[in-house]
Amino acid sequence: MLEQNNDNTIGGPEPVNPREVAGFFAKVGCVVTAIVGGSIAFAFLVMPSRAMGATRSAKLKWQERQIEVEQAIDAQSRTVGSLTAEKASSPPAPGVSSDRP
Repeated sequence: MLEQNNDNTIGGPEPVNPREVAGFFAKVGCVVTAIVGGSIAFAFLVMPSRAMGATRSAKLKWQERQIEVEQAIDAQSRTVGSLTAEKASSPPAPGVSSDRP
């Protein structure tokens, strides 16, 4: 098979037509432009919108509110606990016996 191809010579160098080269680079430029443009468009479509930031902001506000509620509940339970402790440690009113049968 190699011997068969040896009979067909490639030939010498031939001049390049500038219009063919320009056409090739124009096609390559179009493909590159389409790829870059498509990538930019895809990036904008995938990019998070402002609504996602608003959702995150609302979540942070909700978490802060939950912390405030928990702190208020803790403060109230401490107040109720201290009032109960004061009642238990205070002496009974006059005329009321502390001994129960």
